[in-house]
Amino acid sequence: TAYVKYNGYLGLIGYDREADKLIISSKSNLNSQFSFWMEQLLYEKLSYNKIKEMTDFIKDNNCTLVWEVIDPSHDTHIIDYKESNLVLLNIVHNTMDFQQFDYEDTVKLARQLGVEYKEKAIVLNNWEVTKEDYKYKGEYIEGFVIEDSSLFMTKIKCDYYKFWKFMRGVKESVYRKGYYDRMGALNSPLANDFYGWLRSQPKVELQKDII
Repeated sequence: TAYVKYNGYLGLIGYDREADKLIISSKSNLNSQFSFWMEQLLYEKLSYNKIKEMTDFIKDNNCTLVWEVIDPSHDTHIIDYKESNLVLLNIVHNTMDFQQFDYEDTVKLARQLGVEYKEKAIVLNNWEVTKEDYKYKGEYIEGFVIEDSSLFMTKIKCDYYKFWKFMRGVKESVYRKGYYDRMGALNSPLANDFYGWLRSQPKVELQKDII
C-alpha cells in the first residue's frame, strides 16, 4: 500500500503527564526552531476546543501523533507548496515495540480535528510510480511511503523530486565555485541545459532557492 509522501519535516505531538501539557517536538529536539514553528502552526490551524480534544485523545490512548509539517515560509523544499499545513500521518502507541493505530483510526481523528491526513494512494501491483516524470493526480509529489502487511515502512522518491534535489546541489556548487566538477553525473539533456543556464546567471541570482 502506497501513501502520498509529503515534502516537509517531521513533527511529533505527545503528552507530558508530570507537567500536564503537550509535548511538541521536531528534529529530535523539544526546543528547536522547527518545534517552535510547528507549535505556531498548530495553534493557527486548531481552535482551543480542538486542541483540548486532541490532548484528551493523546492522554486517554497513551500515544503520539506523527505529522508532516509543511511550512514554506520558514522551510522550503523541492515541492513548491503555496501555503503552510499540518498533515496527520500516524498515531503511534507509546510502547517499546512499534505499534500504530489503523489507518481508518488516523482518518477518523483527523476529521474530528479538522486537519488533513495522509492520503492512501494505491496498492502497488507494478512499478509505474518510478517512471520518469511520473505525476500523481496531475501533480508532482516527493514520492510515496510504502507499507506492507507487517507494517514495515519504506519510501520511494519520484523521479522529479530526485532530479531537482540533485540539481539543487549542482546549483550550490556553481554558486560557490562557479562550476560543477562531476560533469559525468549530468547525464540528461535537461541536466545539461539547466547547468548551462546556471553558468550564465549572475551570482546574486544563484543565491535564490532552486524552486
